[in-house]
Amino acid sequence: MKNDAQIAKELYNSQFESFSTQQTAYPVLRKFRQDIYSTYLSDIAGKNLLFAGCGDGNECAPAIQKGALVTGIDISEKSIEYASKTYPDANFFVMDIEKTTFNDASFDYITSFFAIMYVEPIVHVLKEWKRILKPDGKCLIAVPHPVRKMMKYSGGNYFVKGRQKEVWKGVERFGYYRLFEDYIKAFYEAGLQLIALEEPQPVKESPNTPDSEVAYPHFLLFVLTHQEK
Repeated sequence: MKNDAQIAKELYNSQFESFSTQQTAYPVLRKFRQDIYSTYLSDIAGKNLLFAGCGDGNECAPAIQKGALVTGIDISEKSIEYASKTYPDANFFVMDIEKTTFNDASFDYITSFFAIMYVEPIVHVLKEWKRILKPDGKCLIAVPHPVRKMMKYSGGNYFVKGRQKEVWKGVERFGYYRLFEDYIKAFYEAGLQLIALEEPQPVKESPNTPDSEVAYPHFLLFVLTHQEK
């Protein structure tokens, strides 16, 4: 039986062009990423940044322009091939976010946009990221907001959990639905401390976007560091 990493690899290799286009074109997602950079990644020149689940590498571009030392990893070979050609000033590797080959305390920042939901036991991923994060480093994790999952995909039932399949703008995907408390418990178990939390209010994708689509948060950002001893 294929594991989740293998399924994700096949999905994003086969849908690379469509997924890459939508990631760039979706204004709500684009603004969310811009806000993360302006708030948390404004002074990163000379810092070591890991983008875990970097996709086509476009989300790394602002960090490269700011003079950061950028590394990107993704399970999709097509994504890494594109990223390596498009952004030669960064280093990109085909790698499972749960099983990296980096040395301990390698990165000042680990940034992961919408990748951790592809893994069921997220504590394993978080422990690996803690291992490769410098003692004073920060880990930025963006996930689909659990309330959006309830409103958009779970028929209004917040407590739906587990592996779910979706089609987003023509792109097939899957992910593990979690409650807010599931993330907090996993951070604590992994030895990471929550130091900031963002639930940005979404913007309308177009004038025709119904008001109901911007009446709840779409995304959730956690900023973490090592737990105090």
